[in-house]
Amino acid sequence: MSYNVKQFNFGIGGYTSFLITAKSKQELTQNSSFYSLLQPVIDSLGFTGTLLKGVIDGTYPGLKAPAITESTSKDAFVKVDYGMIADITYNYSTNLFFNLRYQYGFPNYRISALQKPDNYTSFTFSFGYQFGRNRKTSAKSLI
Repeated sequence: MSYNVKQFNFGIGGYTSFLITAKSKQELTQNSSFYSLLQPVIDSLGFTGTLLKGVIDGTYPGLKAPAITESTSKDAFVKVDYGMIADITYNYSTNLFFNLRYQYGFPNYRISALQKPDNYTSFTFSFGYQFGRNRKTSAKSLI
């Protein structure tokens, strides 16, 4: 569904998607308890937090490098996703436009959710130039 008001186009609608392939990358990191205690103070100092964390973690016994796991298995993900899309487009000139879109999936996209909710969400900002469009032609958007 789309509504046009002067130079703005507002749209809202639903979507359905099907999982075709999957590629996931998980990183398990470990922090020192000493850094966790100092984190509120360190974060208030700006850039020093990152430097100090590296020094503490580098000298703290027992800390390991991050464990990275990559997978192409589709077994951990829901096969069908559905949700809603809302967008707004501003037509700056006859051919130039700016678009902001929000997408929200209703179900959790992982079979074993890591957090609640574990939905697919995204914001997209785009701009474009439409070739061959003149003032007499009006663009219609479908969602």
